[in-house]
Parts: sequence; structure tokens; C-alpha cells
Amino acid sequence: MSKKLLLLSALLSAVVMFTPSCGSDSDECADVDCGTNGACFSGSCVCDDGYELDADGKCTIESRQDFLGTYSCTETCSPGSQWNSTITTSSQGADRVVISNFGDSNAALTCTVDGNDITVDAGQTIGGLTVNGSGSINTSSSLITFNYSTSQFNCTMTMTKQ
Repeated sequence: MSKKLLLLSALLSAVVMFTPSCGSDSDECADVDCGTNGACFSGSCVCDDGYELDADGKCTIESRQDFLGTYSCTETCSPGSQWNSTITTSSQGADRVVISNFGDSNAALTCTVDGNDITVDAGQTIGGLTVNGSGSINTSSSLITFNYSTSQFNCTMTMTKQ
């Protein structure tokens, strides 16, 4: 074999040896299963809105589950009162819930859940007044503290799961 051919063969072998392969060895997500409600990014699961990781690392837990139920409610504002509300699922998405009898108004408001936080969706009204508000749940006690306001009042509502 000529020296030129031997040198060319050695060079070609070195290029093949040190060029990264295009197979699944370099894909960080090749063996990651996030379930149907998430996708893998750089080797970790990123859940769709309204979902959280379960113990197996899959996006199967709906964030809103901790919020669902019937609550005894009180509020600090003028006038204050006591009443019951129910939080149910919304057909608008896995991150949405509906609070019935919000603020003892007989109105049902749709809210967005993000982890332990809950926010009134924009543009909703009670008695013609636009409501702005947000709160959070203490998952160990199932207690929701919710601050909301309109152009006529500011209130803090405490919701205790029954």
C-alpha cells in the first residue's frame, strides 16, 4: 500500500472515530417518559398547563385537584358575612375551576389554578362590577385565602374545606 493511501486511510479512520454519532446516545430525552400531559426538554419533563409531576416523574396530576370541594367561607370587608361555596372543574381546561356563590353573590366565577395559586379570570363580574382577585391554598389544611376587589370594595375571603 502506498504511503499516500495509508495516510488517507488513517485520516479517514480518525474522522470517523472522533465525529459524534447521530443516534439516541446523544438524545437526553430518549428514555424519558413524561406521560400524555407533558414533554421532555433537555432530559427533564415539562408539564402542560394545569398538570404537575407525579411520584414517577410523569405529568399526570391535575393541579386543580387540591382546590375541588365544598367550602365554608367568611370574609373581611364591609359588609362581612358567612356562606358556602363549591369549587368544581371547568370545561375550559385542566387548569380551570369554577367557584360557585363567589363572595356570597350567587355568581359563579371561573379561575385559573397554577400550582397552589388561584386567580380570577379577567373580565368576570359580580352585580355588574368587574372582579380582580387571587389567592392560594394551604394543601395540608385545605384552607384557601383569597383577596379580591371591585371598584366598590376590597375583601379577604377565607375558604375552609368541609
